[in-house]
Amino acid sequence: MRFSLLVASSMLAASLVLSGCSTTGGSQSIPGSSSVSPMGHQQGQLVASGVQRPASCPSQYFTCLTIYKGSNQLEICISSSGNCTSGLVGNWTWSGTIVHVKTGKKDKKFKVSWSPNPGNPTVNTIKVNTIKDSHGKIKYAENITACGYPSGSCIYGAIGLIGG
Repeated sequence: MRFSLLVASSMLAASLVLSGCSTTGGSQSIPGSSSVSPMGHQQGQLVASGVQRPASCPSQYFTCLTIYKGSNQLEICISSSGNCTSGLVGNWTWSGTIVHVKTGKKDKKFKVSWSPNPGNPTVNTIKVNTIKDSHGKIKYAENITACGYPSGSCIYGAIGLIGG
Protein backbone atom coordinates (compact mmCIF):
# COMPACT_ATOMS: atom_id res chain seq x y z
CA MET A 1 0.00 0.00 0.00
CA ARG A 2 2.77 2.45 0.96
CA PHE A 3 4.62 1.71 -2.31
CA SER A 4 1.48 2.39 -4.38
CA LEU A 5 1.01 5.73 -2.57
CA LEU A 6 4.60 6.67 -3.37
CA VAL A 7 4.11 5.73 -7.03
CA ALA A 8 0.82 7.65 -7.19
CA SER A 9 2.34 10.77 -5.59
CA SER A 10 5.34 10.57 -7.93
CA MET A 11 3.04 10.36 -10.94
CA LEU A 12 1.00 13.31 -9.63
CA ALA A 13 4.15 15.38 -9.12
CA ALA A 14 5.35 14.56 -12.64
CA SER A 15 2.01 15.53 -14.15
CA LEU A 16 2.03 18.83 -12.23
CA VAL A 17 5.49 19.62 -13.61
CA LEU A 18 4.37 18.91 -17.16
CA SER A 19 1.25 21.06 -16.78
CA GLY A 20 3.05 23.99 -15.11
CA CYS A 21 3.21 27.56 -16.37
CA SER A 22 5.29 27.68 -19.50
CA THR A 23 4.93 29.62 -22.67
CA THR A 24 5.50 28.11 -26.09
CA GLY A 25 9.15 27.39 -26.68
CA GLY A 26 10.18 27.43 -23.00
CA SER A 27 11.92 24.57 -21.33
CA GLN A 28 10.91 22.86 -18.12
CA SER A 29 12.77 20.87 -15.53
CA ILE A 30 12.05 18.09 -13.11
CA PRO A 31 11.31 19.34 -9.56
CA GLY A 32 14.54 19.70 -7.68
CA SER A 33 16.76 19.89 -10.72
CA SER A 34 18.38 23.25 -10.65
CA SER A 35 19.75 23.93 -14.09
CA VAL A 36 17.59 24.77 -17.08
CA SER A 37 17.84 27.01 -20.11
CA PRO A 38 14.65 29.03 -20.42
CA MET A 39 14.13 30.61 -23.82
CA GLY A 40 15.07 34.27 -23.91
CA HIS A 41 17.27 34.10 -20.80
CA GLN A 42 20.84 33.03 -20.25
CA GLN A 43 21.24 29.66 -18.59
CA GLY A 44 20.45 29.91 -14.90
CA GLN A 45 19.77 27.72 -11.92
CA LEU A 46 17.85 27.99 -8.67
CA VAL A 47 20.26 28.93 -5.88
CA ALA A 48 19.69 29.20 -2.12
CA SER A 49 21.89 32.04 -0.88
CA GLY A 50 24.09 31.54 2.15
CA VAL A 51 23.01 27.92 2.68
CA GLN A 52 25.36 24.99 2.33
CA ARG A 53 23.57 22.02 0.82
CA PRO A 54 23.69 19.31 3.51
CA ALA A 55 25.32 16.05 2.39
CA SER A 56 22.17 14.23 3.52
CA CYS A 57 19.93 16.33 1.23
CA PRO A 58 18.54 14.11 -1.56
CA SER A 59 19.26 15.15 -5.15
CA GLN A 60 15.61 15.94 -6.01
CA TYR A 61 15.94 19.09 -3.83
CA PHE A 62 18.17 22.03 -4.72
CA THR A 63 18.63 22.55 -0.96
CA CYS A 64 17.25 21.34 2.35
CA LEU A 65 16.22 23.51 5.29
CA THR A 66 15.30 22.89 8.91
CA ILE A 67 12.20 24.89 9.76
CA TYR A 68 11.09 26.05 13.18
CA LYS A 69 7.93 27.52 14.72
CA GLY A 70 7.49 31.09 13.52
CA SER A 71 8.98 32.75 10.47
CA ASN A 72 11.73 31.01 8.46
CA GLN A 73 13.48 32.91 5.66
CA LEU A 74 15.71 31.90 2.78
CA GLU A 75 17.07 34.06 -0.04
CA ILE A 76 16.64 32.39 -3.44
CA CYS A 77 17.73 33.53 -6.88
CA ILE A 78 18.21 32.35 -10.42
CA SER A 79 21.86 32.73 -11.30
CA SER A 80 24.31 31.55 -13.91
CA SER A 81 27.21 31.75 -11.43
CA GLY A 82 25.79 29.59 -8.63
CA ASN A 83 25.46 32.47 -6.15
CA CYS A 84 23.02 35.33 -5.55
CA THR A 85 25.55 38.18 -5.76
CA SER A 86 26.64 37.78 -9.38
CA GLY A 87 25.35 36.19 -12.55
CA LEU A 88 21.69 36.98 -11.81
CA VAL A 89 19.53 36.02 -14.78
CA GLY A 90 16.28 37.92 -15.48
CA ASN A 91 13.39 38.97 -13.29
CA TRP A 92 10.99 36.29 -11.98
CA THR A 93 7.59 35.89 -10.33
CA TRP A 94 7.70 33.33 -7.55
CA SER A 95 5.23 30.87 -6.02
CA GLY A 96 5.54 27.93 -3.69
CA THR A 97 3.38 25.22 -2.19
CA ILE A 98 4.33 23.06 0.77
CA VAL A 99 3.33 19.41 0.59
CA HIS A 100 3.78 16.28 2.71
CA VAL A 101 6.55 14.21 1.13
CA LYS A 102 4.77 10.88 1.74
CA THR A 103 1.35 11.87 0.40
CA GLY A 104 2.06 14.77 -1.96
CA LYS A 105 -0.88 16.63 -0.39
CA LYS A 106 -0.70 20.35 0.33
CA ASP A 107 -0.25 21.26 4.00
CA LYS A 108 -2.40 24.25 4.94
CA LYS A 109 -0.59 25.05 8.21
CA PHE A 110 2.24 26.72 6.28
CA LYS A 111 2.06 30.22 4.78
CA VAL A 112 4.51 31.03 1.99
CA SER A 113 5.38 34.55 0.79
CA TRP A 114 8.03 36.16 -1.43
CA SER A 115 9.61 39.62 -1.31
CA PRO A 116 10.12 41.21 -3.73
CA ASN A 117 7.80 39.42 -6.13
CA PRO A 118 8.63 39.77 -8.98
CA GLY A 119 12.32 39.96 -8.25
CA ASN A 120 15.69 38.26 -8.46
CA PRO A 121 16.93 37.60 -5.81
CA THR A 122 13.89 37.20 -3.57
CA VAL A 123 13.33 36.22 0.06
CA ASN A 124 11.15 33.14 0.57
CA THR A 125 9.35 33.32 3.93
CA ILE A 126 7.72 30.20 5.38
CA LYS A 127 5.52 30.78 8.45
CA VAL A 128 4.21 27.98 10.65
CA ASN A 129 2.56 28.09 14.09
CA THR A 130 3.47 24.55 15.16
CA ILE A 131 6.00 22.08 13.82
CA LYS A 132 7.07 18.70 15.19
CA ASP A 133 10.68 17.61 15.28
CA SER A 134 11.18 15.16 12.39
CA HIS A 135 14.54 13.98 13.80
CA GLY A 136 16.51 15.05 10.72
CA LYS A 137 14.13 13.49 8.20
CA ILE A 138 12.55 15.43 5.35
CA LYS A 139 8.85 15.47 6.12
CA TYR A 140 7.73 18.32 3.84
CA ALA A 141 8.80 19.82 0.53
CA GLU A 142 8.24 23.27 -0.91
CA ASN A 143 7.56 23.01 -4.63
CA ILE A 144 8.75 26.27 -6.19
CA THR A 145 7.85 27.81 -9.53
CA ALA A 146 9.69 30.84 -10.93
CA CYS A 147 8.29 32.29 -14.15
CA GLY A 148 10.02 34.95 -16.24
CA TYR A 149 8.53 38.41 -15.71
CA PRO A 150 6.61 40.00 -17.38
CA SER A 151 6.15 36.81 -19.40
CA GLY A 152 8.31 33.84 -20.13
CA SER A 153 9.10 30.26 -19.40
CA CYS A 154 9.22 28.78 -15.91
CA ILE A 155 11.82 27.05 -13.79
CA TYR A 156 10.79 24.47 -11.20
CA GLY A 157 12.55 23.22 -8.11
CA ALA A 158 11.92 21.92 -4.62
CA ILE A 159 13.33 22.44 -1.15
CA GLY A 160 13.37 19.57 1.33
CA LEU A 161 12.00 20.71 4.71
CA ILE A 162 12.98 19.16 8.02
CA GLY A 163 10.93 19.80 11.17
CA GLY A 164 13.13 21.30 13.87
